[in-house]
Amino acid sequence: MKLKYLAALAFGLTASVSFAGKHDHSLVKKCAKECPGAKTEKEVHECAEKKESDLTFQASACGIAHAKHEKDEKSHSH
Repeated sequence: MKLKYLAALAFGLTASVSFAGKHDHSLVKKCAKECPGAKTEKEVHECAEKKESDLTFQASACGIAHAKHEKDEKSHSH
């Protein structure tokens, strides 16, 4: 019985770590062209904040992904 709980816990931790990594990597990957020096989600946020007023940036894949990400963060109090 304890083995089932440990297996479920291990699976849950593995899944959450995988999701967190994929979440971060996706935004960084989408913004590689506009923010080439950004290696983390935080660095992408910093880069995107500097370019927010640029209409070309807003229409780019990075600008759209960042705006969606910000909206999701605010709605989840992330």
